[in-house]
Amino acid sequence: MINTFKIIRNIFAIIGLISCILIAAYFLFLKSFLEKPLFDNKDIEVYRLSSPNKEYDLVITKYEPTSFTTPVYNVFIVPLGTIYSEKSDNFKFENYRSPCWNNNDIFWENNDKVIIKRQSDCRVYNFISEYYDPRYCGENKRYEDYRKINLELINY
Repeated sequence: MINTFKIIRNIFAIIGLISCILIAAYFLFLKSFLEKPLFDNKDIEVYRLSSPNKEYDLVITKYEPTSFTTPVYNVFIVPLGTIYSEKSDNFKFENYRSPCWNNNDIFWENNDKVIIKRQSDCRVYNFISEYYDPRYCGENKRYEDYRKINLELINY
């Protein structure tokens, strides 16, 4: 009977030692390896179009998590020359998101209006029809001082 308890105690001791080693290995080595994605799933900038008065840029980014999925294209309106970064406040909210895209389907009609053409069978995941420049908005500003750009979606 005593030998049985010693055997069971030794088995639990070995299991405990192995679990301590695995936990230490996870926190030292495997955690950083497992946090890295298996696929490159970052957004990349694919197209940029400046406004007629050279005050804003339309930035189109492409997100393609795997080779088996359809890429998703995002349209951002940002101040001229803003470098694309996922951490930037200018690229926090997209104005348009869709899986279908052609660079000829977007253009500036004038300094305050952007036209986006899309095929009628193409899905739109997100569309915000107005963009307010945060540089012109604030607590001490009147609504008339806000700088607004309208976006229009046209089906073809």
